Amino acid sequence: MTRISFYHVEVVKEESHNYNISRDMSSPKNVAIFLANILRINKSPVENFGVLVLDVHNNLIASHILTKGTLNATMAKAREVFQVALLHNGCSVILFHNHPSGDATPSKDDIEVTDAIEKAGEILEIPVLDHVVIGDTYYSFANNGLI
Repeated sequence: MTRISFYHVEVVKEESHNYNISRDMSSPKNVAIFLANILRINKSPVENFGVLVLDVHNNLIASHILTKGTLNATMAKAREVFQVALLHNGCSVILFHNHPSGDATPSKDDIEVTDAIEKAGEILEIPVLDHVVIGDTYYSFANNGLI
């Protein structure tokens, strides 16, 4: 006799608050405002990497910080990015992370990781619309032709 396990996976809303900001994440500026004013990742002493999950109109469905790293590095894996997107029934995603140094310029590793995650998104038909790096200012991969 073989034992077979059955599982049930669901998304449970942790909490919900009202904020005086737009849910529309179609502009990098709106993304940067959300990341700085709501998630406040620009204040973190270590790098944080996360994902914004969007609906068909580029409105924010969910935000998740996936990893917390060190002063100048964090890990990012496509598996975790798209697991979150699929659980929230997202249509697209925006990647984000912070640079505690204040310099928002992406590193070579940032560009390579983004490229790999973008390719995984193409296979899953969940496009990566942007990757926004937050420092003292912000850097948008989309605005700079890297996505």
